[in-house]
Amino acid sequence: MALPERKSVGMTGKITPSIEIDDDDSIGDEQVERSVATIVRLALSDEACRLLGVDGTLEDEVDIDFASDPLTYVANEIATALTAESDDERDHLSLSGLVALVRLYQVTNDGFVDEAILRDAVLDFMTDVEPDEDD
Repeated sequence: MALPERKSVGMTGKITPSIEIDDDDSIGDEQVERSVATIVRLALSDEACRLLGVDGTLEDEVDIDFASDPLTYVANEIATALTAESDDERDHLSLSGLVALVRLYQVTNDGFVDEAILRDAVLDFMTDVEPDEDD
C-alpha cells in the first residue's frame, strides 16, 4: 500500500517528502511500525540523542502517570504524535521528546525496549481511542 506523498520543509529549509494521512484520517500499521522502529533506534543511539539534544528535553513534560505504567504512557504519547492533524497542534511531544521518553522507558525496563511490544501498544491506542460520534 503506497501512502500519498506530501512535501514539508525541514530544519535546513530544504523540502523533504513526508507521509500524509489517508482520506479516512487513519495511519496505516506499516507507518506506525516504521515510526516506532525509528524512534526506538534513535533512542538506543547515543549519537542520535546527542544530535537531537535529548538531554533535558523532558523537563516538566512527564507527569506522574508515567510511573504507574510507563509502556502505556509512552505508547499514548507516540500515538498522539502520529495522529496529530498538523504541526500547529502542540499537544504532542517533538521527535526529540519522544526519543527521550523511550530512553526513560528503557531505564524503567531494565535497559531493554521491545520494539514489537511498543508498536503493538501504539496500535492499540490508535484503534481503541476512536472518537465517539455521540460525544
